[in-house]
Amino acid sequence: MLDRPIRIPVLRGPGRGHRLPLPRFGLRRAFVLALGRYEQEVARFLAHSLQGRAVFFDVGASTGYFVRLAIRTMPPDGTIVAFEPDPLARGELEQLRAQAATGTFLVRDEALARGDGQASLVSRDLVCGRLEGVGVALAGASGRSIPVRTRSVDSLVTGGELPSPDVVKIDAEGAERDILEGMTRVLTEQSPAVAVECHSMALFADVLRAFVDAGYEQIRCSAGGDGVGPPTVFARRTG
Repeated sequence: MLDRPIRIPVLRGPGRGHRLPLPRFGLRRAFVLALGRYEQEVARFLAHSLQGRAVFFDVGASTGYFVRLAIRTMPPDGTIVAFEPDPLARGELEQLRAQAATGTFLVRDEALARGDGQASLVSRDLVCGRLEGVGVALAGASGRSIPVRTRSVDSLVTGGELPSPDVVKIDAEGAERDILEGMTRVLTEQSPAVAVECHSMALFADVLRAFVDAGYEQIRCSAGGDGVGPPTVFARRTG
């Protein structure tokens, strides 16, 4: 682990003030990241969807880029729930929570999935971790394996542990399909606005199908390929 990792300061846009880890993105992206061009379509969707909304779930919150957007956009008494099983990234979320002036800001250490249980998270310094056996394996070194608890959104909400979300962002490095399967009840009964990043075409098809099956009328996707984000599916119910 680097003692003092180099980070890119975000100078403009909704994530201004955040610092993104350079080893994860590389030098070529540094300039556009500094100018606030990190995943712009996701940022615009969330900025619009979060206005006046009470509850935001950031699934795979990493170090908190989109959490900062939520803090700036949501009502001051809103609830932000950041899910991040990787302890390194979660430590930065905890620091952000200590500084944030917002209503309720929860940092959860579970990995969301289709059900409650146990799994292993494969993690490397300053690279997004992913559940073992899910998605594409980390390139290069295998990283360290960390035991994590898995929960489903439906379990957390129907059990009364968390309020039902109004807006959800999911970026779980390949586990997105499982997460959507674990929130079928919330999707069909509560209809939150959802942004789901897709790291493969097979996943892209599964995500589209999940929203169609849940009865969402407004579904669109970003093209991706801009060097700072994968294709993303955006879904909301009419009205």
